[in-house]
Amino acid sequence: MKKLLNLVIVITLTWLISGALFAAPQKDACQAPCGKPTAWDEFNKFELKMTVPKEPGYSSWKGTFDKQSLDIQINVEVLDGKKVTKGKILMVGGRVLATQGPIAEPGDEIDAVDAPILEQELVSRLLGAALPNGPEGTKGMRKIDYKSEKTGIQFATPSAQGFISAPWHVSGDVTVLAPNVVEYQLSLTAAGTGNSAGKGAEYTANFEGRLSKVAGAKIDDSMLLDGWNLFGVGVQNRTEGNGTAVDYGAAPAPAPYKTVADIRKKLAEDDYPGERDPSKNFTGFWKEDCDQAFGLQIMPHGTDGKYSIVFCGPGGCGDPDSEGRITFITKDRNYEVISESEIKERSANGWDTYHKCTKDTHPVLKYKEEVSTAVVGDRSPATVLDRTATPDWTVVRSVPDESGGTMYFVVIPEAKQRDGGYYRGIGNMLCKETPQCSVNFWTDPNHIPESAWMPVPDLAVMTASYNRHPSHAEPRVQAACWLYPTKAIGEAVQCEYQPGAKRPPEK
Repeated sequence: MKKLLNLVIVITLTWLISGALFAAPQKDACQAPCGKPTAWDEFNKFELKMTVPKEPGYSSWKGTFDKQSLDIQINVEVLDGKKVTKGKILMVGGRVLATQGPIAEPGDEIDAVDAPILEQELVSRLLGAALPNGPEGTKGMRKIDYKSEKTGIQFATPSAQGFISAPWHVSGDVTVLAPNVVEYQLSLTAAGTGNSAGKGAEYTANFEGRLSKVAGAKIDDSMLLDGWNLFGVGVQNRTEGNGTAVDYGAAPAPAPYKTVADIRKKLAEDDYPGERDPSKNFTGFWKEDCDQAFGLQIMPHGTDGKYSIVFCGPGGCGDPDSEGRITFITKDRNYEVISESEIKERSANGWDTYHKCTKDTHPVLKYKEEVSTAVVGDRSPATVLDRTATPDWTVVRSVPDESGGTMYFVVIPEAKQRDGGYYRGIGNMLCKETPQCSVNFWTDPNHIPESAWMPVPDLAVMTASYNRHPSHAEPRVQAACWLYPTKAIGEAVQCEYQPGAKRPPEK
C-alpha cells in the first residue's frame, strides 16, 4: 500500500464493517494492544481533523456509519501544504465502494476509506483508555492526561491495521455539549508506530473533532450515482511475476449501477437463499471424500424448508445460526445441485464437489490412527492421526491476523513437535470451514506472543505453522527448519525459516 498517514497499514481479507466499529460496547478499560470496545464506540457520526506537528497541512473527515445497513458516508478534505483535495466516499452494504474526487491512487481505492476509519478508531481507543466509561458523568469540559508505559495500541479494522508503540501519552480535553454530543482536542506522543516487537520513529499527532449519535445513517436508496467511481470490495487476484497474489481490496464494479437502490438489489440477489424443492431431501453428512474425517452437516432449519449448512470435524460442528449458511440450496447461487446425493459449493477457488456419505447428520468423525515420527511439510506422509481422544494441546490465545482471518497460538507437547499429522489435525479442527485462518505452534508457553506482532525470540522457537488461505488448494503445514536432521531434508518438504531460529545441519 501507499504511505497512509504515517501509520503501519496492512491489508487483510475481511471488510471492516463486521469488526470493531460496530462491536457491542464494553465499558472496560483497555488492557491489551488489541483493546476492547468501549462506550466511545457507540457514536456513529464523527468529525475528525488530524495534524502532525512540524508538518504542513491536515487531513479532515466527516462521516456516518449505519450498523444495520452496513453503510458508510464520509466527506474528505486533505491539505498537503500546497493544495486542498476534496472528495467523498460511500460504502453501500459493506460491499460496494463509491468515490468522488482524486482521493486515492488507482488500484488503492480502499485506502481512501481505510484512512478515516483507522484514525477514528485510534481516537476512540485513546478516549477509551483515558475515560473508559465514556462521557457518562461528565458535564462541560474535562481535562485528559493519560500515559501508558508498557502497553501499545494495536488499532485496527479487519481490513487494515496500525500500531502505536509504548510508552505513549495523550493529553487534551473533552467537552460534553449535549447528550450524545461530544467535542475533543487531543495531543498524542508515542515511542513510534512500529510493531509490538520493536519501535519505529517517535510519533506525535493532534486530533480535534466531534462525536455524536444519529438515529439512522443509511444512504438514501434514490441517490443517483452519476459521477461516482464504483468498486466491488472483496478478495482480488493479481499477477505478480510468475505467480498470482491474492489480497483484499477494491476493483471496478462489474455492474452498471445507476442508483443506490440498484446496488442493494444486486446485493440481495447475491444473498438470495434459493427456492424450496420438496422433491429433494439434502439432510445428511456430506464430504468431498467419504473417507475424510470432516465435512458438511446439512440439516433442516426452521419450518419453511431451508437447511443449515455447517462444517464439522472430530472437534465438533459449527453453530448453524452464527457459523453456517441458511439456504434452500436449490437455486442458491452458492450451490449447484447435481443430484440429491451430489452438490457443488462455490469457494474462493471455484467449485468444490460434495457427496452425501450418510443420512446421519451426527456421524462419528475420527482421523485414521497412524502413528508416525515423520517431520512435517506438505509432502510429509504423516497427515492423519486420531484426534478423538482428550487433546494434549492448548489454545493459549487467538488474535486477529493482520493478513486476514484469525490467528491461533497453540502449545503442544515436545514429543509431538515433529508430527505432521498432529499439526494438520489441530489446524483442521480450529479453522474448520473458515476460508482464511492460521495456527502457530510452540512447546514453551512462555514464548506465546501477546498479539499478531511476534517478537523475534518467540519466532525463533516456534515449531510449525498451519495456514488456510483462499489461494491454497489445501491448508499448508510447515515445520521450523531446525526440526529437521539436515538442511536438504527440511527444504525438500518446504520447511519454514524464522528470524533468530537455529539452522539445520548442512549434512
